[in-house]
Amino acid sequence: MRSSVLFARNLFLPRDLGGNRYPYETMRRLGARGHPVTVATPRLHGQFPALPGVRYHLYPVQRPHPAVSHFTNVLGATLALRRVPKHDVAMAGSYDSALALGWAGIVPHTPLVFLFHSEFYSEWVQA
Repeated sequence: MRSSVLFARNLFLPRDLGGNRYPYETMRRLGARGHPVTVATPRLHGQFPALPGVRYHLYPVQRPHPAVSHFTNVLGATLALRRVPKHDVAMAGSYDSALALGWAGIVPHTPLVFLFHSEFYSEWVQA
Protein backbone atom coordinates (compact mmCIF):
# COMPACT_ATOMS: atom_id res chain seq x y z
CA MET A 1 0.00 0.00 0.00
CA ARG A 2 1.35 3.41 -0.95
CA SER A 3 1.45 6.36 1.45
CA SER A 4 -0.84 9.29 0.79
CA VAL A 5 0.92 12.66 0.61
CA LEU A 6 -0.46 16.13 1.31
CA PHE A 7 1.74 18.85 -0.17
CA ALA A 8 1.01 22.44 0.89
CA ARG A 9 2.71 25.28 -0.96
CA ASN A 10 1.88 28.97 -1.14
CA LEU A 11 2.71 29.18 -4.85
CA PHE A 12 2.79 26.00 -6.93
CA LEU A 13 3.75 27.03 -10.44
CA PRO A 14 4.87 23.95 -12.37
CA ARG A 15 6.04 25.99 -15.39
CA ASP A 16 8.39 28.06 -13.24
CA LEU A 17 11.84 26.53 -13.70
CA GLY A 18 13.23 28.23 -10.60
CA GLY A 19 12.24 27.38 -7.04
CA ASN A 20 9.08 25.54 -8.12
CA ARG A 21 10.86 22.94 -10.21
CA TYR A 22 11.89 20.75 -7.26
CA PRO A 23 8.42 20.62 -5.66
CA TYR A 24 6.85 19.90 -9.07
CA GLU A 25 9.27 17.06 -9.82
CA THR A 26 8.86 15.60 -6.33
CA MET A 27 5.05 15.57 -6.53
CA ARG A 28 5.06 14.29 -10.13
CA ARG A 29 7.37 11.41 -9.26
CA LEU A 30 5.51 10.46 -6.06
CA GLY A 31 2.23 10.38 -8.00
CA ALA A 32 3.81 8.36 -10.82
CA ARG A 33 5.02 5.80 -8.26
CA GLY A 34 1.48 5.23 -7.04
CA HIS A 35 1.34 7.53 -4.01
CA PRO A 36 -1.93 9.48 -3.90
CA VAL A 37 -0.80 13.13 -3.77
CA THR A 38 -2.93 16.15 -2.91
CA VAL A 39 -1.38 19.54 -3.71
CA ALA A 40 -2.98 22.35 -1.68
CA THR A 41 -2.11 25.70 -3.26
CA PRO A 42 -3.76 29.04 -4.11
CA ARG A 43 -5.96 29.31 -7.18
CA LEU A 44 -3.84 31.94 -8.94
CA HIS A 45 -4.05 30.61 -12.46
CA GLY A 46 -5.50 27.69 -14.38
CA GLN A 47 -2.22 26.10 -15.40
CA PHE A 48 -2.13 23.01 -13.21
CA PRO A 49 -0.98 20.04 -15.26
CA ALA A 50 -2.88 16.76 -15.06
CA LEU A 51 -0.44 14.36 -13.41
CA PRO A 52 -1.01 10.68 -12.61
CA GLY A 53 -1.88 10.24 -8.93
CA VAL A 54 -1.94 14.01 -8.24
CA ARG A 55 -5.03 16.07 -7.46
CA TYR A 56 -5.24 19.74 -6.61
CA HIS A 57 -7.02 21.35 -3.68
CA LEU A 58 -7.19 25.05 -4.58
CA TYR A 59 -8.12 28.00 -2.40
CA PRO A 60 -8.44 31.78 -2.99
CA VAL A 61 -5.70 34.26 -2.11
CA GLN A 62 -5.10 37.97 -2.69
CA ARG A 63 -1.66 39.22 -3.76
CA PRO A 64 -1.69 43.05 -3.96
CA HIS A 65 1.10 43.40 -1.36
CA PRO A 66 3.45 40.87 0.32
CA ALA A 67 1.83 41.34 3.75
CA VAL A 68 -1.66 40.80 2.31
CA SER A 69 -0.41 37.82 0.31
CA HIS A 70 1.07 36.23 3.44
CA PHE A 71 -2.03 36.84 5.54
CA THR A 72 -4.54 35.62 2.94
CA ASN A 73 -2.40 32.59 2.13
CA VAL A 74 -2.14 31.50 5.78
CA LEU A 75 -5.85 32.10 6.32
CA GLY A 76 -6.95 30.53 3.02
CA ALA A 77 -4.64 27.55 3.41
CA THR A 78 -5.74 26.94 7.01
CA LEU A 79 -9.42 26.92 6.04
CA ALA A 80 -8.78 24.77 2.95
CA LEU A 81 -6.56 22.28 4.79
CA ARG A 82 -9.25 21.71 7.41
CA ARG A 83 -11.37 20.19 4.63
CA VAL A 84 -8.85 17.70 3.22
CA PRO A 85 -9.00 14.05 4.27
CA LYS A 86 -6.30 12.55 6.47
CA HIS A 87 -2.97 11.76 4.78
CA ASP A 88 -0.05 9.61 5.87
CA VAL A 89 2.48 12.42 5.54
CA ALA A 90 2.31 16.18 5.07
CA MET A 91 4.91 18.13 3.14
CA ALA A 92 5.29 21.89 3.30
CA GLY A 93 6.94 23.84 0.53
CA SER A 94 6.81 27.24 2.23
CA TYR A 95 6.87 28.64 5.74
CA ASP A 96 3.35 30.03 5.63
CA SER A 97 2.01 26.70 4.36
CA ALA A 98 3.74 24.92 7.24
CA LEU A 99 2.12 27.37 9.65
CA ALA A 100 -1.28 26.69 8.05
CA LEU A 101 -0.76 22.92 8.43
CA GLY A 102 -0.34 23.50 12.16
CA TRP A 103 -3.29 25.88 12.47
CA ALA A 104 -5.49 23.43 10.53
CA GLY A 105 -4.65 20.73 13.11
CA ILE A 106 -2.91 18.45 10.62
CA VAL A 107 0.49 18.77 12.26
CA PRO A 108 1.67 17.39 14.73
CA HIS A 109 -0.71 14.40 14.28
CA THR A 110 0.60 13.81 10.75
CA PRO A 111 4.38 13.66 10.20
CA LEU A 112 5.65 16.84 8.49
CA VAL A 113 8.46 17.13 5.97
CA PHE A 114 9.63 20.58 4.93
CA LEU A 115 10.72 20.56 1.29
CA PHE A 116 13.40 23.23 1.28
CA HIS A 117 14.26 24.91 -1.97
CA SER A 118 16.75 27.60 -2.70
CA GLU A 119 17.22 30.14 -5.43
CA PHE A 120 20.93 30.47 -4.68
CA TYR A 121 21.71 27.75 -7.18
CA SER A 122 19.49 25.91 -9.61
CA GLU A 123 20.75 24.01 -12.62
CA TRP A 124 17.46 24.93 -14.34
CA VAL A 125 18.06 28.65 -13.81
CA GLN A 126 21.74 28.34 -14.72
CA ALA A 127 20.83 26.60 -18.02
